[in-house]
Amino acid sequence: MEIKYTVIWMLWAFALILLVIFPQVLVPIAAFLGIATPINALFFISVFFSHIMIFYLYKKISIHYEAIKNLNYEIAKLKQECDKHDDNK
Repeated sequence: MEIKYTVIWMLWAFALILLVIFPQVLVPIAAFLGIATPINALFFISVFFSHIMIFYLYKKISIHYEAIKNLNYEIAKLKQECDKHDDNK
């Protein structure tokens, strides 16, 4: 696990703690979003942030999947060349 993801989640947890301690900060945000209570706005923001993080991590996994697929292809190609070279001896 990379440290940057841990730092992001720790900063988010710290922000949530601050918003719970000072809920008056959420009142204008809830009003802007059209949400009745500040705690529901906090829940909505938390779910939204979680979805953003999941999407980002999904994109990273997709990139790694493509890289692994390419590496498997290269390994198979090299193995085939090695087998061909061994057969010629």
